[in-house]
Amino acid sequence: MKAYELLDTPERWIQGDNARDLMGDPCHPDAPDACQWSLFGALCRTSVGPTEVLAKVVAVQNAVGVAPCGLWNDAPERTYGDVFMLLLELEL
Repeated sequence: MKAYELLDTPERWIQGDNARDLMGDPCHPDAPDACQWSLFGALCRTSVGPTEVLAKVVAVQNAVGVAPCGLWNDAPERTYGDVFMLLLELEL
């Protein structure tokens, strides 16, 4: 699965945490009850192992010019559309 497929609706994207469960509580991106993810959380959830996560994070950071990618995701001006289009463009 691609991260853009995981974040297929605005309701599934979040800011401020890597992932949240149905109650809106922070959780690990791989938690079975996770239902919302940040950009970083979505990259983690759709990766196999830390090497793949790192490669995806580096690709995002190179594209947006900001590290860590969580700062870009959590910027007040950031929108779901920004994140979704970035993931589509990078095919992540």
